[in-house]
Formats: sequence, C-alpha cells, structure tokens
Amino acid sequence: QMRFALRYAQDSGQGWTGFREAEFESLLRLHNLNDVTVLCRNGDVWVIEASLPSIELILSRSVLIKSAMRLFCFFESRAELFTSLEHNDLIRNEIMSVMNMVKSFKVRISTLNKTYNISEKVEIIENLLSRLPEIPAVIDLVKPQIILFLMEDFELLPTEMRFCYPG
Repeated sequence: QMRFALRYAQDSGQGWTGFREAEFESLLRLHNLNDVTVLCRNGDVWVIEASLPSIELILSRSVLIKSAMRLFCFFESRAELFTSLEHNDLIRNEIMSVMNMVKSFKVRISTLNKTYNISEKVEIIENLLSRLPEIPAVIDLVKPQIILFLMEDFELLPTEMRFCYPG
C-alpha cells in the first residue's frame, strides 16, 4: 500500500464536488477494489492509500481526477516541509530511497489557486533540493525518469496555503 494525492479538476462553482464522491465510489465498485482507503479530502485534493494497480484502474476510468502522484507526506506549509526534511530522517530517507534508484529527474511545482513566476519556482526548487542529500541522478528537463513533485494547495481568498504535498 502507498499513499497517493489525487488532484481533481477544480470545481469553480460547477457543483462537481458531490459528483466526485459518487464517481469514486462507483469506480471502487466497478473494479471491486477493497484495498483503497480515503485518508482525507482537502478541497480539490484527496489523499488516499491504495496499491499501484488499484490507482491505475481508478485513473483509467475517472472523468474528474486530473492527476495522481505518489505521496511522501503532506504538510500545512512549505516551511513545515522544509523543517521536516532537515530534521526528520524518516521522510528524507523515504524520498531518497526513490531518488537513489533513478538515473534522471526533474522537479515540478504545481499550485492550486495561486501562480508562481519562473524565478519564484526556481527559488522553491533550490530550497527543496538544498534540504535533501545530494541526489546521484542527473537533472533532465526533457525526458526525466522520474518527476519530483511539490504541489501546493491555497485557499482562494485569502490566498493562504492549505496544504503542501511532496511526491
């Protein structure tokens, strides 16, 4: 079992939030999936625990799920994430166990309800990588073997971070 963050298409007042749950439950029944647990629903992001084959089946038929990523952990702020990377060996080791197995990678910043310019993204990426041990893989922005994601979810008004998801 692994943790995943499911990013749903933003509702924008369309009334899809009620349909998300109905679609999700329907997909679990359709594929007879008993190994999926919803840990929390944070607006447009759901955190679930499931096997990789189960996630692939759910994604193959979902209309509303925009993306899914393997989730290392989640925090209420980027500062909390960075502090954990500096002081929590368990989280750092989990990330590095994946990063040490690949030959190439890139880092992608994804946001909900907020936009960063390129220089802000570069600063966030540099701060993230500076808190991890040296990654032996090379950076490949075109065809990386793996993408290290940092998804940040903000309240619409006021623009305050709800959650920060590294995966």
